[in-house]
Amino acid sequence: MLLGEQAPDVFPSEIVVAADCFAIADEPVRRALQPVVDRMRDAVAITASPLAEGALLDWARHQRILQKCEFHATFRDWIDRVNPRFSSEVAGAFADEGRIESSDLSAAKAFRECASKRLNDLLEGRRMLCLPTSPILPIGRDARLSDIRAAVQRIVDLTGIAGLTGLPQVSLPVATSGSIPVGLSLIGWRGGDAALVAAARTLAREFSIGLA
Repeated sequence: MLLGEQAPDVFPSEIVVAADCFAIADEPVRRALQPVVDRMRDAVAITASPLAEGALLDWARHQRILQKCEFHATFRDWIDRVNPRFSSEVAGAFADEGRIESSDLSAAKAFRECASKRLNDLLEGRRMLCLPTSPILPIGRDARLSDIRAAVQRIVDLTGIAGLTGLPQVSLPVATSGSIPVGLSLIGWRGGDAALVAAARTLAREFSIGLA
């Protein structure tokens, strides 16, 4: 509906398993998702490759800088006028008025260009990237605030990749660890939103997920 086009009922020619993204995930996440990746080999060619040419965690570090800058630019005036009530986690993001060193912002923007090119070259308009949606299992709602903040930091290590590079992503709850759902994500090539939806539907049927 959002795309205004039909999603072709086909799978990509190849899926690239982001080896470094799986490597930073906790063992329960890797253990839950490995059988899913193995099962996909029956339907599509699977190759493994590191996503990052350098340190993977640099992607999240630069994404946090850009996100903070854009967040403040978008909402600063509204927050100043309305003074809304935030959780401590969100309020903390405004504690320093969004001050970021210009050199750090320039470096983050330059990194975004390099990261985007890296993924464009890796996917080439025909492959999709496969990675854990989160490197950790969901944290309990009754967790301590310090534990929640630490979990958020780790989650962004993987959830910030598509946002940093401007690519479409879908997360599928195809596995469990005990009774806890574990998500597997596919990131599509630039402009490949419809193909990504089609791949999600195919996997949903394969793993009996109730998706529309």
